[in-house]
Amino acid sequence: MKYLKLSILSIFVAFMFVETMFAQTNGDSIYKRIHTNYIRPNSNYIALSIGVGIPHGNYALYDLTNTAAGFAKPGFNAGISLAKVLWRRMGVSLMYRYQNNKIDEADILSQTTSKYPNINWSITTTPWRVNTFMLGYYSSYPLDNANKVFLDLKFMIGAVRVNSPELDLTGSQSGVTVTANQGISTAVAFAYSAGIGFKFDVDKDICILLHADYLQANSQFMNVPITSNTGSSTTQTFTQNINIISISTGVAFKIN
Repeated sequence: MKYLKLSILSIFVAFMFVETMFAQTNGDSIYKRIHTNYIRPNSNYIALSIGVGIPHGNYALYDLTNTAAGFAKPGFNAGISLAKVLWRRMGVSLMYRYQNNKIDEADILSQTTSKYPNINWSITTTPWRVNTFMLGYYSSYPLDNANKVFLDLKFMIGAVRVNSPELDLTGSQSGVTVTANQGISTAVAFAYSAGIGFKFDVDKDICILLHADYLQANSQFMNVPITSNTGSSTTQTFTQNINIISISTGVAFKIN
């Protein structure tokens, strides 16, 4: 929960900073505009976005001695969202996002070689794949008198469907080669996110979005298969925190 509290705190600190700046430069504070502006069609939209997802916390940790380490690298994301104001400047938002984070293979090889220097190691992996489905609070506040620039806030809850990576680790020494494979597993978990962004009107039908948000989930992978070319096999169960800071841009199509 501490990550959620920090995210909420940072959003409102940023909001108050922007309000102070506009109060000094424009005379009217954002607070005044919030309470004198009501529903406007250009607060509602359907958007397509792309961006980068930056792993955070244990998800980004590179440490073979820590079972919570995710070895995730920054990766691509793409999503679709709907935002609808229902009363004054407050409403609801729906979002689907796909996130892809590759494994830092070089770091795994470096740590493995350091521990077992007399063995020749190689590794191949597939990425973490995170599908996010979210629903929650949305609000949009005008930052200029012409209502062309808006500050958007979102607080959402939902679910993530995470595919863990497949790993093939091979060690060779004195003509003997042993390969171990960790299979792909899927987990569904509760998630929450908090975000802040800006919406810029281009014309009466289209606007540009620039958003950042923080996602937190705790995924448990059950009975993940581990096999080797020697004929041995086992399973393991592990938990992976999914912490992602996403920065994205997109095109939004206004709706009524």
